Amino acid sequence: MASLVRRLFTSKSKTNAVSRTMKTRIVEYARLHMSVSELMIVGSDLLHDRWRREPPNDKKGKMKLEVTAIGATQARLFELLLCEQTTLMYAIKPFFLNLIEERKIEKLSLAIMNNHITNPIKTLRDLSTRVRVLDLINIGKCMSDYRFFGLCGSIEWAPILTEMLSNKLDKLRLRGEKDRMYMQERDIDALVERLPTLGKIIWFEINYRSYQFRAVDTKVQDCIVKKERITLETKLSIKHVSREFETF
Repeated sequence: MASLVRRLFTSKSKTNAVSRTMKTRIVEYARLHMSVSELMIVGSDLLHDRWRREPPNDKKGKMKLEVTAIGATQARLFELLLCEQTTLMYAIKPFFLNLIEERKIEKLSLAIMNNHITNPIKTLRDLSTRVRVLDLINIGKCMSDYRFFGLCGSIEWAPILTEMLSNKLDKLRLRGEKDRMYMQERDIDALVERLPTLGKIIWFEINYRSYQFRAVDTKVQDCIVKKERITLETKLSIKHVSREFETF
């Protein structure tokens, strides 16, 4: 796996430099290791590359270049990277982080069922120093403590999330499709106390399960704090007043 990642990331084109360098490597990597629902490189209103999956609703389908512009792939930015992967393995991490840095990705949506990285908390810290927007989704059910990058189990995650939002990251959402995080009220209280004091224009939202529930709708410094019950889970949101009605 590691050799494959290095080969995809370092291979050079013998034909067209624009079409063979980053574009083909991403397509091959996405086809083999990730299900990328949409990948867009944006430089301006006129210069952009756009990829789409063919067939559109088939996660196993191949990525296909839909629109291209000369030079766009070499010089432009990824506006958004969406990827879904059953297992995040250690060999993929260097490629993944290098891709974010090289293409200056600002927004990342990452859906993972299982995480085999030996230090998942460090991975979260690494991501928080590289992207501005992060959406973490736990797909399926998993009994491992490595769900949500290790934010389940006995780990105190409030300090970790606070540290992440103290870095470049200013917008963070954590959610699960079938499996929810179980949170203690003391952990939630710690987030409510700490996040508004960061002095940043943050946007934070998390869905979790708790044996206790206490509705909250208040203002803490410059942040609107809301806690509401949605069916069997609770949603906590801590958002700067200027981003209260901002969607993801």
